[in-house]
Amino acid sequence: MAIDFGAYLATIGSIPHCVGVDTQHRIEMPAKVVYSDENEKPDRSRYEMVTWQVPASEDFPKGLKYSFQYMDADGNTLLRYNNSTHHLDIGRHHRHTADGEITKLVFTGLSELINDFQNKVNDIYEQRTD
Repeated sequence: MAIDFGAYLATIGSIPHCVGVDTQHRIEMPAKVVYSDENEKPDRSRYEMVTWQVPASEDFPKGLKYSFQYMDADGNTLLRYNNSTHHLDIGRHHRHTADGEITKLVFTGLSELINDFQNKVNDIYEQRTD
């Protein structure tokens, strides 16, 4: 099933308090977009990258929540990096591949993560279009 990631992000972006919670006081906190990038390749595959600054918490100890998605023209996942809490058995920071594999990522910083994701997107694109 294809997910319209752009529509998903648009929905999240329209809710100003969607991802940050102060667990000590149980008060929802605003999330601020600190990085956003998207691009479409000539084969109509595209990537969308968003990082939010959120209050540091047990779920997001670095105070960052991110979702980077590379998908084909039909919206099928080719690569996804995120730090959602759905796969903590694998690792807070993890990647999803086109074949459904989920593997741990080593998070050394946002700049490094962005560079790694963009390099992997370029590698996948080259493999798909050779």
